[in-house]
Amino acid sequence: MFALSQDADSFPTLYWRPLYLELLETADNKRSCDHIIDRWYMYLASKAKPSATRWGDKTPLNTFYLDKISALYPNAKYVHIVRDPYDVTASYVKMGRYENVEAAARRWLTAIDQCRNIEKQKPLQYLELRYETLVRDPEPQIKCLCDFLGIQFLPDMLSPPASVDAMGDIEAHSRYAEVKRPISPDSVGKGRQTLSQSDFERAERIVGARSAELGYA
Repeated sequence: MFALSQDADSFPTLYWRPLYLELLETADNKRSCDHIIDRWYMYLASKAKPSATRWGDKTPLNTFYLDKISALYPNAKYVHIVRDPYDVTASYVKMGRYENVEAAARRWLTAIDQCRNIEKQKPLQYLELRYETLVRDPEPQIKCLCDFLGIQFLPDMLSPPASVDAMGDIEAHSRYAEVKRPISPDSVGKGRQTLSQSDFERAERIVGARSAELGYA
């Protein structure tokens, strides 16, 4: 199943037999979806970074499935990075993910609501960071994140990865090129600068109230 994924060629390995054989030997009381997913991620981690002891998933669409993720992984931790809705809207439209600002703005609003719902359910397992603060003053934010996750802060976390060879999706998709560059606030405010007045007003009708509530008025 994993090898047939459309992104399989970006995985750090195309050789799945060891994982397959391991899963065949799984005890009956562990034969579950969450165990398979956990072992898959850790198998990939063993190829990309053998010292890794845990995994995370950065897929933005996860915000629409938090109830299912919560049911599957009751002890999961959630890191929500909130960003200016107009920057997000402009970015989505620019990359072609949505054809119009209304759809992009609704995506931002729905994601905010879904994340806030999981915060209410599991406040001790939820951390919210502000994108703008993170890129302007990253060190205290990253230290806060490490404390939340129970991992050690390392200074090289503030620098671009020394090598992205094991991060297949970075090489496969040009829109992820920023991962190779230093943390920078250059993208803050771009939405308000690039959206036309009419597009801004259309987005504002959807996200305006929540934007103001979050301090993005």
